[in-house]
Amino acid sequence: MDPNEHLVEQYVRIVKKCFTMTNIKFGNNREIDILAIDASGKAYQIEIDIHKGGLQWGPCGSDGYTPEQYKQKKFNKKTKDFIREEFGLRKTEDIWVCWGIHPKRRESALKKAKKANIKIWECGDILKELLDKIEQTRYYDDITQSLSLVKAANLLKYPSNETFLEHEK
Repeated sequence: MDPNEHLVEQYVRIVKKCFTMTNIKFGNNREIDILAIDASGKAYQIEIDIHKGGLQWGPCGSDGYTPEQYKQKKFNKKTKDFIREEFGLRKTEDIWVCWGIHPKRRESALKKAKKANIKIWECGDILKELLDKIEQTRYYDDITQSLSLVKAANLLKYPSNETFLEHEK
């Protein structure tokens, strides 16, 4: 599994409290990154497109897709038909996880995403929420255990509960 997808899957499981299925192959070289279901039975199709370093600012950034283009690429009729036929899910909420939305395009991108019925999650927000939720315990998942160690080391070095990022400012 791609590390970015793995990180988001842990977020969906730990923070959002969903059951997940990942890397679902179908059709000609097609894949659903994460299919998730919460305790109420609500289903989510989550697609991850995280590229750091300014290569991809996500919705409407200089190198990114518009929400409408992404909807056609990932949340299209063929994908929805597959989900319905294979898993019996009539409706899924569409979530696009990206590195971030370019500040100059934020308002416009969020409006376009809402119009396209896509929720956008930004990587930084996911990491913060996941780190807040993870405890200093033993996890049997590489990503989650690594984050737990980072959190524990951070608390040892900065017991006032400030993070190493806040400390560097």
